[in-house]
Amino acid sequence: MSTPTSTGTEPHTPVQASLYQQLRGHLAALKLHTAAEHLPAVLDRAATEKLSLTAALERLLALEVEATEARRLAGRLRFASLPTPATLEEFDYDAQPAADRALIQELASCRYLESATNVLLIGPPGTGKTHWPSGWPARPPRPATAPTSPPPRTWPPAATAPPSKDAGPTPCASSPGRRCS
Repeated sequence: MSTPTSTGTEPHTPVQASLYQQLRGHLAALKLHTAAEHLPAVLDRAATEKLSLTAALERLLALEVEATEARRLAGRLRFASLPTPATLEEFDYDAQPAADRALIQELASCRYLESATNVLLIGPPGTGKTHWPSGWPARPPRPATAPTSPPPRTWPPAATAPPSKDAGPTPCASSPGRRCS
């Protein structure tokens, strides 16, 4: 068995090469493609900066988390089917002098999500009602403190809980006046 030539990113011994290939295989099996792609650079940086294993692993996983969040945002934006890619920085306030810049920036902070407040945009055509909400997703809201674990699940979910026997027969979807058994 021959030792691989060193280019700075490859392990120096056959044992290290085997472990390195196993690590890359694990990352690929877990579909952590960004982590696998950046593994050589993170290992090199960890060696030159003499980082602990924990610090190197944190850097590697931070890259994967960042890429995953970017993919999720891109998917949500595709699913939203917004008419045009827009940002709030592009909005021409000079063309719409009645637009309240402070109010738009306040809405862009997405604080209304925390208080579960509805936002209704009303106005004549061409005033930016579509542009403003299209620009909000470019800056997704970040909670002040990210939860460490998801909230506990309730079973069964409230939306799919069976109706109570005391509620009587349920109306049929096809004929609202008729009762189903």
